[in-house]
Amino acid sequence: MNINAKEFDLSLESFNPQDNIAIRTQSLFSASLVFASSDLITRAYQITQRQEIETTKIYELLLQSYLFLGFPRTLIAFDILDSYLKESVSVKRELEIAGDELKKWHKDGLKICRKVYGGSFQKLKDKLISFSPELYSWMIIEGYGKVLSRDGLSLLERELAIVAMLTVENRPKQLYSHILGAINAGGNISLLESIIDDIGLASKNGKMEADRILSELKEKRS
Repeated sequence: MNINAKEFDLSLESFNPQDNIAIRTQSLFSASLVFASSDLITRAYQITQRQEIETTKIYELLLQSYLFLGFPRTLIAFDILDSYLKESVSVKRELEIAGDELKKWHKDGLKICRKVYGGSFQKLKDKLISFSPELYSWMIIEGYGKVLSRDGLSLLERELAIVAMLTVENRPKQLYSHILGAINAGGNISLLESIIDDIGLASKNGKMEADRILSELKEKRS
């Protein structure tokens, strides 16, 4: 993973975006969750509050992080920010599961996954099913249906936050997919470059991979 908390600390100190402020702030916050550090997560959260990011968006960013960082780090982040989140009446803290929820998650999940992967969707589906049909089904229902199709964040906001986490984590294959996903959701290479630069050198190898991917995409489009 090769993450560097000191470098990310510097990224938080120097963060001063002049464009796309809200979405870059949300992505930087998502990157902070990788470190599972009370200091870094709290400071990143404070930046979101200075930029007046809605608490419901923070809540959604925390929820979706378990898909990419695992339950342990998501639970740590919720524990760190629980007192802040409880102060907001806008965060819905109820569990609602209707009888037809599973079908809806599957339908919504397929729609979102197809949009993220575009023409590569069938290849992804075939590959995952060859590994494990259960894994494919869980990805659609759990990942793209139950989590990523929720209200509260646009698909572009979600994909850019995912790119930020995967950059710090240095997961090249998934990073490539979600960089394309962000573009398919309406983002552009310039915005992605800004988000990668905001993270700085907190993950040197991950940033190198992200820069390489974006460079390849620019060449293909030229």
